Amino acid sequence: MSRPIPVPLPALRAWLTQTKRVVTMLERILEPEADGGETLDAWVGRWFARRATANLDDERSIYRRLVGETLGARSVSSLTREDAEAIVEDLDEQVRDGAIRPKTAARAWAFLRVVFDDQARTKVRALRVRTDSIVTGVRPPDPGQERAGTFLYPSEFLALVGCERVPIDERRIYALAVYLYPRAGELAALTWDDVDIETGRVHVFRSIDRDTGDVGSTKTATDRQFVAEREALRLLRAMRRRASGDEPIVARWRRRGAAKRLRRHLRWAGCTRADLHADDELRRPLTFHDLRATGITWQAMRGDSVADIVERVGHAQIATTQRYMRRGRLMATASGEVVFPRLPKELLRARRS
Repeated sequence: MSRPIPVPLPALRAWLTQTKRVVTMLERILEPEADGGETLDAWVGRWFARRATANLDDERSIYRRLVGETLGARSVSSLTREDAEAIVEDLDEQVRDGAIRPKTAARAWAFLRVVFDDQARTKVRALRVRTDSIVTGVRPPDPGQERAGTFLYPSEFLALVGCERVPIDERRIYALAVYLYPRAGELAALTWDDVDIETGRVHVFRSIDRDTGDVGSTKTATDRQFVAEREALRLLRAMRRRASGDEPIVARWRRRGAAKRLRRHLRWAGCTRADLHADDELRRPLTFHDLRATGITWQAMRGDSVADIVERVGHAQIATTQRYMRRGRLMATASGEVVFPRLPKELLRARRS
């Protein structure tokens, strides 16, 4: 007599969740709404056509996966608060099953709240099709346990940008990402016209979407101007000397896969600290965006004021900056390392890899 094969509980939960979605979708297809009127799919199509954002592909994917399959064929007028609560329950289930992270669920819900709120409150009158919002009073997904991130110590950074095995152009990118503290899209959009080579003043006011290549405003839709770190200015001057006259972009690199390449380069440089590479329930590995976090943390370690850091890095909420301040103050007393250290001379020579 054969013994039954044990099925892991998380896998069973994931299977049940997916089955429930398929059944619900089939019910909507086989039993269309009797009250008529514009369907949610049709309204969202009109809504997306008027939406100005660089993240349309991601937003359409969120809608399709979390709402379109189950509610898309329903008329907008038939939607209720219970439908919104069901979306939150679905997100919580996916987090418990390990299908998505709590932060992903929070971002998805924040977007969907905008979708359903706009049905009643959008400034575009042609899109106002309800007198109430079905998400009013609906509690968001559970916050869950966010995974801890990390940043580069100055000694690790120097090992990385001084590693001859890493292409010199990528080492320069890493240095700019730390010393100018831009978001990846902002660094990709930075042109030589935005940099005053003589005085070191930098103007950050636009960003390039990684997926579409569209140029838009920064994440917070605000610009910022500041004087670059001394070593950043030395690097920028070296890069400008070797740049061709008709090249407007300061730094070009392959953004896809950048995080994996960064961690591989850290290993080549001998930077194997566990927190840099850990990928488990409580910790996430270092990403390219963490180079910006490194520069922000170093400013806090140096003792810069919250106001100055907010202006340089373009945070919308001061609470975001304060997280770096707490971490920076604690690390400054423990390490004694020099932040924003002098760059290796090789990076300042006017040549390509």
